[in-house]
Amino acid sequence: MTTNFTFRDFIVYLLSGLALILSLGLVFRECLFSTTVLFFGKYEFIRDFSFLVTIFLIPVIYLIGHLMNTLDYMLLKWFVWLHKRSKSRKIGVLQFFVKVNEVLFYRHRAAYQIVRHWKRGDANRSFSSTDGFWSLCAKLQVANQYASAEYWSVLNDFFKAVYLTFVIGALVAACNHEWVLALVFTGAGLLSFFRAVQYAEFFVKTVCRLSSVSSPVTPKPGSYRPRQ
Repeated sequence: MTTNFTFRDFIVYLLSGLALILSLGLVFRECLFSTTVLFFGKYEFIRDFSFLVTIFLIPVIYLIGHLMNTLDYMLLKWFVWLHKRSKSRKIGVLQFFVKVNEVLFYRHRAAYQIVRHWKRGDANRSFSSTDGFWSLCAKLQVANQYASAEYWSVLNDFFKAVYLTFVIGALVAACNHEWVLALVFTGAGLLSFFRAVQYAEFFVKTVCRLSSVSSPVTPKPGSYRPRQ
């Protein structure tokens, strides 16, 4: 297992899964507390072998993190589908609905920053399409010069998942009439959203700068790793 793979797994999947558990745990804290007291008082195994329980709990949290990122990917596909269907229809309500979905589910992604960057025509732009950008990333990976850009990509993925976590937490808290928690989760979600936007922009700009100053380097055998 490589260092980069471990770093992505820990930051993106394990911590995002933990964030969801903690958020829902705050909403259902009374039920969780009573259930915990019941189990610890009734089952000697959980009390005596809490370390083993923790060891088996980590893969569950990791799996929840993967499910969160799967849901995030499905929301991206939903927006792409909605955007394509709305191009030929000039209905005001539909266009407003698409714009809301763009703000909620698309603007904090690297894909949005890629399109925005090459459409804007920045001076240090090294690509003219989305496929061209990912080709630059592949070249940097082959040349072993992708690490600094991948760092921003990992952080963007993490804050995308955290943003979605707080959105879910705010909705669940509102449904349970926990209005203070709903406001706290909404504020934390907004901060996570803008942080994801910032890291997506850093990622695109870093790839452009690396591709503009890097010289061709012959990669070592077996050094190429496809983008996660």
